[in-house]
Amino acid sequence: MSLAPSQPFVGITLPITTEFQQVADRFSQRWGLANKAAQIRRNTLAVCAVNAYLELMEIPSAIAQGDSWNPLMQGMADVADLVLPGVGVLSCRTVSPGADACHIPPEDWQDRMGYVAVEIDEEAHEAKLIGFTPSVDEQEEVALGRFEPLEALIDEVHRLHAVNVGAAGQG
Repeated sequence: MSLAPSQPFVGITLPITTEFQQVADRFSQRWGLANKAAQIRRNTLAVCAVNAYLELMEIPSAIAQGDSWNPLMQGMADVADLVLPGVGVLSCRTVSPGADACHIPPEDWQDRMGYVAVEIDEEAHEAKLIGFTPSVDEQEEVALGRFEPLEALIDEVHRLHAVNVGAAGQG
């Protein structure tokens, strides 16, 4: 089943705050290449938005521990990750307004507990968390129709936390 192209994707919209913009500006200004700076800016905004959502849901994260906060990794790869202690690494992938697919770079195909598609609309100062998928099957373009509602992210975080706590208790 696919969504009709005219049907908007339901998600949770959060404001792109001044704080998010300042962090994104600081990270992106390190790079002279306009395309790389724009990529880093959008990735940073996506990570900040997902982090804010998880804070609202009272799910701990360690934003500064991810590759997306590491200047060297920002320059070497297309990184937009968020570390969830005791759970895993979440990939926060940007989507342009009106797009029907989410780009997942090959460096994100492994060692991820899941993916959140985040539509960044800087003109409206909004980030829309479109949905979550636990896997992408090594595809660079994933249809937004494959992403589940964000409740699936919350369920997966709780499931993985329980599994990881149980495994730690047995060691």
